[in-house]
Amino acid sequence: MHSHNPPIDCAILLPSKPRFIFQDVTVFNFNVSGNPSDLNTPVVQFNLSFRNPNANIRIYYDTLDVYAFYGNGSQQIIIPTPMPSTYQGHKEDSVWSPYIPVVPYNALYLDDQHHSRDGNMLMLHLDGRISWLLLGN
Repeated sequence: MHSHNPPIDCAILLPSKPRFIFQDVTVFNFNVSGNPSDLNTPVVQFNLSFRNPNANIRIYYDTLDVYAFYGNGSQQIIIPTPMPSTYQGHKEDSVWSPYIPVVPYNALYLDDQHHSRDGNMLMLHLDGRISWLLLGN
C-alpha cells in the first residue's frame, strides 16, 4: 500500500523594508560668535516619517541609532543617538521628532564661513535592527 501524504501549504514571505522620509530640521541655540568655550550647545530637532508598507507583517524597531554629517559628509555633527524601540502595525505611518544635541565643538562647522552659496547638505544616517512579525489570522 502506498501512503498518501496530504499536500503542504507553504508561502514564502518577502517583507518590504520600511520607508523613511526626512521631512525637516530645525536648529535651536545656534550661536557661533565669540569664544568657543562660551557656546551654548545647539540642538537639532528633525521630523522623520516612516511607513510599514507590508499588508500582513508588523515591524518592531529593536534598535535604531540616528546620527548626522554636515556638508560633504566628512564632519559628523551628531553622535549616534538611540531612538526609542517601537512597534509598527501593518500599513502604518509614524513620525519621530527627537531633539538631539549637536557635538559642541562641531557646531563651529555650521557657521557662515563653512556655508556654500548653494547651501549645504545635512546627511542623516539610521543604523539599527528591525524584526518582522507575521500577523495571525
